[in-house]
Amino acid sequence: MIDDDEATNFLHTRLLKKMNPEVHIRQFEDGINALEHLKNEDADIPDLILLDVNMPALNGWEFLDLLPEKYRISTTIILLSTYINESRKKEMDTDKFHLHFIAKPLSAHKLLDVLSHSELFA
Repeated sequence: MIDDDEATNFLHTRLLKKMNPEVHIRQFEDGINALEHLKNEDADIPDLILLDVNMPALNGWEFLDLLPEKYRISTTIILLSTYINESRKKEMDTDKFHLHFIAKPLSAHKLLDVLSHSELFA
């Protein structure tokens, strides 16, 4: 989970734990720290990344540009934003990512709808 808003992280963690009490969640308040963690060879490949689009220092789009190749195909990535720029969305090479978009606020219904169409439920 990568979001600079602590309240959002709290709510999303609570939602995910309610959906699956066994889920293991790592939280990062910015894309820079998340990338540093993922570049560590000992880091597990996450099944899911919830990624805020609008963050200071390194936004969600920039994070995706820098994401190491091994995570692009094997991880479902959900971009979260109150507003998704449709032109930027169309620019993304979705063949390189398991990429989905959800407008905030995140809900169990929205998340289950996306996950039911992802590799996580294949």
